[in-house]
Amino acid sequence: MSKKSKEERKKRLKTTPEQALEKFKTTQTSDAKIHFRFDFFDAYHTFFNGSVADFDWARGLILRLSELQDLTVSFFKTNVRFKKLQYVHPITWEKTHLDSFGIDHQSPDLDEDAWQFGLSKTNGRVHGFFINNFFYVVWIDPEHRLYEWQKPN
Repeated sequence: MSKKSKEERKKRLKTTPEQALEKFKTTQTSDAKIHFRFDFFDAYHTFFNGSVADFDWARGLILRLSELQDLTVSFFKTNVRFKKLQYVHPITWEKTHLDSFGIDHQSPDLDEDAWQFGLSKTNGRVHGFFINNFFYVVWIDPEHRLYEWQKPN
């Protein structure tokens, strides 16, 4: 371990949880890195139950999440090249089978800040929403059923 990393470690250990929380609160959302949460994850939705997903698909999902957590929210939402190559875009409910996530919530903009990102061109999508720099995964969609006109099994 280098001397510099030991010094950095000491600095981190001197930071109290209260100081760390205060630093987190003052970080601009757009400059903050993405964190994933699963509080609203729906594994049993008719369209998105993942029945065709296998271990390789699940591994791809985990790898994708680990790659995305190194990005900032701003980059995720605004970088045109990234969005095109990674199939990232806001969900336009009018063009889908559904009209919302169907989650009872207090925030009226929850469905308005809904996004999807792809695992690859053919390996489906992940749907969720942002609150600050947290991306709440709601559905995994191996067959890309939210937009494509396929009926559920």
